[in-house]
Amino acid sequence: MNNIWPVLLFIITVSCEKAPLETSDAGDNSDIHLNQPFQLKVGENIKLIPDNLTVGLKAVLSDSRCPISVVCFWEGEADINVWLLKNRIDTIHSILKIRGYIGIRDSLHHRYIDTIGYRIKLMQLDPYPQYPIPNDFSKYKATLLVSKLR
Repeated sequence: MNNIWPVLLFIITVSCEKAPLETSDAGDNSDIHLNQPFQLKVGENIKLIPDNLTVGLKAVLSDSRCPISVVCFWEGEADINVWLLKNRIDTIHSILKIRGYIGIRDSLHHRYIDTIGYRIKLMQLDPYPQYPIPNDFSKYKATLLVSKLR
């Protein structure tokens, strides 16, 4: 039984010391269609074709994801504020969350919201926290995917 503690410590350390997440190369956000991943920096917005839906990243609200090279008991999560505008009628604001160590390829773990007939997924949030560098939310970018609900 005494030999299990070093093994558990090793497993926790290895699982929390992952390499930086890969970033998506979504391009320059021109001519972005529904069902196509895209990136937005804080304060940016994009119009998705053919539905004429505008999506914007208003702010990163928090980021408590476990920093790279730090041993944590919980992976943490980050929150962003996104908005959607359809046909210049009403702007819908929503909060999207992402857990720590989730990247663009982790499709089973992407969180989403359904609103005004669309599903918006937060697929990745960059940069990933690094200790002891403080978070600068103004430099963050979110990789999003918007699809139409049937």
